[in-house]
Amino acid sequence: MRMGKFVRTGIVGLMAATLFAAAPAAMAQGGGSRVSRQGSCSGGADWKLSLKPDDGRIQLELEVEHARPGQTWAVRITDNGQQVFQGSRTANSLHQFAVKKLIANRAGQDAVKATARNNATGQVCNASAAL
Repeated sequence: MRMGKFVRTGIVGLMAATLFAAAPAAMAQGGGSRVSRQGSCSGGADWKLSLKPDDGRIQLELEVEHARPGQTWAVRITDNGQQVFQGSRTANSLHQFAVKKLIANRAGQDAVKATARNNATGQVCNASAAL
């Protein structure tokens, strides 16, 4: 009886030590500091641009909120002047749309710029962030 309790305590201790030892490695692999910037567009919409290191690459997310549902936006995103996305997005019933992309982590600072233009109204969002 006493030996079983000792073994269970040892197993729990080993599991806890394993979790604590793995946490820094997991953070270094996919974590790091996230950069988020936000601002207003030329009309009533707002933008948010987030960049986060992800296993040697950068996780990019552009969100536009307060957009009229059903309207299509032309989106272009560059990293240090090199195009990483060009396409269109349609605002959903929640008045928003997003572009999520995993991009290369270039040497030095990554300066990401995004432009979203409402095809119906001409409204423009100009977003930028650096990581």
